[in-house]
Amino acid sequence: MVYSKVKSCNRLSVTEAGKDQIFLVASPENHADAYRSSYFTYTQIAEVLESKGMEIVQERIFGNLSFEPSVLAARTKAFEAENIPANGSLTYVHGNPPCGERLAGVQIQAVKKGNDVWTIMDGNIPCGRKWIYNGLTYLVLQNIQSGSNGSQA
Repeated sequence: MVYSKVKSCNRLSVTEAGKDQIFLVASPENHADAYRSSYFTYTQIAEVLESKGMEIVQERIFGNLSFEPSVLAARTKAFEAENIPANGSLTYVHGNPPCGERLAGVQIQAVKKGNDVWTIMDGNIPCGRKWIYNGLTYLVLQNIQSGSNGSQA
């Protein structure tokens, strides 16, 4: 299923994995600046998460590292517009899209709200998610770096 309520050329693929889990893959196809392209992409993601009552348990962002601040600012603005917490753990992976240097894409795993989801913290840095589903506990760790509290060694 492909969602595109936002007037842009972004693609968002949503794959349902049972009634309580979805996987989202987003890829901007327009040539807008990094912030605008990221904002449109995350607006689409936020709309799907809100409409399906889902929350993120794993997120990977692919893009040029020099645009990371713009991408994360756009993500925060789009999520806050839908009352979705923007302070969860994620992994930002360096990689350029075929057409320039900005956001290349996003992969998200989300579960239905109410699955006892917690953020795992390393000091004051979010570094993963934990949730319980059908009596099983799941853990996902992200953006783990050497050193204490996420600092580089």
